[in-house]
Amino acid sequence: MRTNYYITKDGVLKRKENTLYFINKDEKRALPVHKTYAIYAYGRLSFTSGVVSYLSKQGIPIHFFNYYGFYEGSMYPRETLVAGDVTIKHAEHYPDHEKRCTLARSFVEGSIKNILRNLRYYMESKSLGSFVENIEKELEKLPM
Repeated sequence: MRTNYYITKDGVLKRKENTLYFINKDEKRALPVHKTYAIYAYGRLSFTSGVVSYLSKQGIPIHFFNYYGFYEGSMYPRETLVAGDVTIKHAEHYPDHEKRCTLARSFVEGSIKNILRNLRYYMESKSLGSFVENIEKELEKLPM
């Protein structure tokens, strides 16, 4: 079973052969790469491009947080997030309230239409017809 690893201290990630080490002034700890799902870095973390390359090949993302625990960014392996443009566009829309609301509306509208499609497909009795009508009325109320 793969688990998440949380790094809460400042230090360095180093790769030596096929092993990753977290090193700081107090300790040197090997990270079991084959058991790692993701790394969450809450401290200042230094690493080389070799570490990034190795984590990428292993499919392990690193998520970075600042001193106060707020999300700063992530490094996703190419295999797990092929559509990097989606992440970039998401980041571009985040500061603009109107753009975020447009995206949120699209997600809600898509979910409602999917629900309606499933209800119509499985509608064998008239009892579901009233649900479909109510959902369609609510869809019309969705703000633009």
